[in-house]
Amino acid sequence: MSTLTLSRTLVLGDHPRTSVRALIAGLVTVGLAVALRFNSQSILLGPELSLLAAGIGFVLAIAVGRYKGGVLIGILTAALPVFALNAASTAILEPVSLELAIRAVRSSAWYTIGVAVLVVGPLGYAIGGSSPSSGESVHSHLRVDRNQYGPLLIWSFIALGIVVLWTVLPVSAMPSPVAFSPMLAATGLLVAVILGYRARGVPAAIIAGGIGASAGLRLFIQGFTTLETGMETSPSLIAIGTVIIIGFIVGIPLGVIGYCIGRALND
Repeated sequence: MSTLTLSRTLVLGDHPRTSVRALIAGLVTVGLAVALRFNSQSILLGPELSLLAAGIGFVLAIAVGRYKGGVLIGILTAALPVFALNAASTAILEPVSLELAIRAVRSSAWYTIGVAVLVVGPLGYAIGGSSPSSGESVHSHLRVDRNQYGPLLIWSFIALGIVVLWTVLPVSAMPSPVAFSPMLAATGLLVAVILGYRARGVPAAIIAGGIGASAGLRLFIQGFTTLETGMETSPSLIAIGTVIIIGFIVGIPLGVIGYCIGRALND
């Protein structure tokens, strides 16, 4: 598959109409959130609508994966309801202003990335797009193909280098590790997609997802501790090891999800 064809598949999928319809459905939820913000503000109080938005995004992502739409559109349509309703519920009693709009977008961005972009969207697309062919066994996925060695090794060194830089260099010389930490988890998901697309074999994708989540959690804990104490601290090796192990376990589902998306794109 050429780079151009792969790019088109990532965005629109094999059935572009599915992507367009899902995107329209996502934009309808944005319009609904805007209408609620101005006409039924009391409904936006409480977590119920936020959970409903995540559920709607999940169903849309499943539909996009099931009917061969684009993975990026699937994730976007999952993110739209979550972002729109979360942004609409920000300071609902204040008058609308540019400052309020900027604050709403900023406060909703990381929540949307964590809930929809990293979990709900990819998981829904993976569930919808994963349809094993007849005669395909689970054991066929439990191996590491040599085509996966290169990307996995490169990603391992990159993640390790980023964590070492943030640990060694002064905090003032680096961007906020708290803000950057989700990007490592997202990159781990992307690498797992690439590994699934290149060859059958889920262990390498699990490792890629685990590395992304563990490195991201390490930076998050480091940045959060600095914000709380107001100064840099030197955690013990036991503390660092514990964070890495917990992060790796959390990243295992991320790797599986990425692998399923990669296999769905390869079929």
